[in-house]
Amino acid sequence: MLPIPPTSLSKAIQLSVAPVFLITGIFAFLGVLSQRAARLFDQLMTMVTQQPSGNRDHLVRLQKRRMLLVNWAFSFSTLAAILVCFVVMVLFISAVSPVDLSLLVIPAFILTMAFLIVALFCFFRELRMSMQVARLRLPGDF
Repeated sequence: MLPIPPTSLSKAIQLSVAPVFLITGIFAFLGVLSQRAARLFDQLMTMVTQQPSGNRDHLVRLQKRRMLLVNWAFSFSTLAAILVCFVVMVLFISAVSPVDLSLLVIPAFILTMAFLIVALFCFFRELRMSMQVARLRLPGDF
């Protein structure tokens, strides 16, 4: 086995720094989503057990749709994080070995961004729905 030159190793580490920051951002977003999911679940349980039946059915349907959107955002964000890890792995392997896998990086990164766009769109839609729920639950206009 041939020794890996230090310049190749430092290049691999340099190439993998930016995607690692992206992973950090995705995991922060996953933390926000998990908090929203927990809060939505608690609100849904409270609605089902304590609220009178009149307006409850519509609110329960909205809350369930919100949970679905958070779930989709969570799934797409997780897939994006997995793909970023794949990109880092491919960049590292390409930098320290004679195997050139760089053609895999472009589609993987584009797919990562597409997954993040879908996740953020689901999150945006869920936020809009939360305002709709708030309008239904609170008196007055806002």
